Amino acid sequence: MTASEPLSPLPQEIDPRRFAMSRRSVLRLGIAAVAATSAASLLAACGSSDKDTATSASTSSSGSSSGGASTAAASASSGSGSASGTPSGSGSSTQAPANVVTGGELKWALSSDPPNLDPHIDTGTAARAVKICIYNGLMRYWTNGEASPDLATKFDTSPDGLTYTFTLVDTTFHDGTPFTSEDVKASIDRILDESVGATEFDQLKPITDVDASDPRTAVLKLSAPAAGLISNLALPESAIVSKKFLEGGGDPNKTMMGTGPFKFVSREPGVNVVVEKNDKFFREGKPYLDKITFLPYQNEDTRVAALKSGDVDIAEYIPWKDMDSIDKSNDLNLITTKGSSFMYLIYNVKQKPFDDAKVRHALGFAFDRQSIVDAAFFGRGEIITGGLITEDSWAYDSGLKDYYSYDPDKAKQLLSDAGQDPKSMSLTLMSTGQYGMHQSTGEVCQKNLQDLGIDCKLDLFDWATEVKKHTEGDYQFRVQGTSPDFPDPDYLTTFLYSTAVSQGRDSFADQQIDQWLDQARQETDQDKRKALYNQIEDRAAELAPYTLLCWRDDGYGARKVVQGFEVLPRMNVFLSPNTLEQVWLKKS
Repeated sequence: MTASEPLSPLPQEIDPRRFAMSRRSVLRLGIAAVAATSAASLLAACGSSDKDTATSASTSSSGSSSGGASTAAASASSGSGSASGTPSGSGSSTQAPANVVTGGELKWALSSDPPNLDPHIDTGTAARAVKICIYNGLMRYWTNGEASPDLATKFDTSPDGLTYTFTLVDTTFHDGTPFTSEDVKASIDRILDESVGATEFDQLKPITDVDASDPRTAVLKLSAPAAGLISNLALPESAIVSKKFLEGGGDPNKTMMGTGPFKFVSREPGVNVVVEKNDKFFREGKPYLDKITFLPYQNEDTRVAALKSGDVDIAEYIPWKDMDSIDKSNDLNLITTKGSSFMYLIYNVKQKPFDDAKVRHALGFAFDRQSIVDAAFFGRGEIITGGLITEDSWAYDSGLKDYYSYDPDKAKQLLSDAGQDPKSMSLTLMSTGQYGMHQSTGEVCQKNLQDLGIDCKLDLFDWATEVKKHTEGDYQFRVQGTSPDFPDPDYLTTFLYSTAVSQGRDSFADQQIDQWLDQARQETDQDKRKALYNQIEDRAAELAPYTLLCWRDDGYGARKVVQGFEVLPRMNVFLSPNTLEQVWLKKS
């Protein structure tokens, strides 16, 4: 939820603590309050007109719904790149803003303690923010929402789409080891090692070989064209790790060795992760900050209180109930983007009654999606009545738009057709109490099912426990929130392919969907790809491995002294830490 929700988390609501206290005290208070309030913990998702124009964000909830990022005074350090272009972000220096102040420490409020440091495994938005500071990939997403070269100065694609040639930047890892094509090969080989459980395993599977004969050139050989390859190489989970580090027995889950703008210093689980400036970063003059301290605030109220009191400078996952107050603050900026993530229910298809597609399909009509938008997101969202491909995509299927509706009578009838009597059904819905939006979504869904006569229990856990139970298949169905990560509809592979990391733990598999996904990935004709993706979404709606609920707005809160931080548009919102290399702190 990312990353990501691609397993991303959200926190439990508690009375705000606005008075001064130590970081450890706030942490203990938040944890104690969560335990007292719900016996649960953690999961993921997910200004006024006189705002300072030099601050790091576009203000207010209007954000950027389609084209560019929420912008900051500090100009972006890279732009979009064509297949052989050389954007300014790929190694060349960019002139700093005239008034930039270098140095200083930024304090970032995470929504959870990172459960995993492995760069190739997505364990949520909080962990992603830390990893992005340490690692680079061949590509990255930047503020226009497009994939641009990162550790490459350019790339070229062969006419048959089977060879990608990347010209690499001249830089070093944090231990001084030179970065070469051998590191690219080692990293991709690791991602394609099934034992690692890498998030991008299926997406990068078309790569059959990496030619590293030239240290400054990495040549990727493919078994078939892969339309979404560049999009996937731009995700943080395609990070390049040092071959020397891996072969020397380094554990990427315990320490971090990258080429990024910041170097790993320390981690005290549950307390902080500290990174410091990489003086030899390949984008000359960056980063501006000396240090970033990431502080986990699992409780959303204590996280917001820390932002308002000045204990932290930026906070992720601003609760929707607090967005208006932050937007109107003279000291803070609300930085949001519309429709960035979505909420849905995941069914464990190995457990009854969800081993029956007819039951899953019937429940698609049981949920009041607008009530979820209103209760969980204070109206800052949009219901999903069809598929995941949105109206601004070339692959959108307008015929699927109103496939589902809130129709309890139809849900009852379809359950009856499936041989189920709602009054005889007993279900347990899993969610988290750590994130108010997840808990609220679960509460609405629970009530909707109870209104049908179903005995539905809502179990709330902390995020780490919920992820563990999900991984082990120890649940019936659960609330989840995540983001598609990139604009190409190949992102459906992440949610529907039978061996996808995020999907394999849910046990859903359909050979026909797999076949169409493979065909769509290899197809170069856009009209034919659209037809395939429309077929995929139609069949997914019928088989219903998930019940899609709503899109939600997401964002960050930042103190006005923070300059240069930009929120990437729509589904790239949780890649916004990519801009931390250009963040600086204005003197008050």
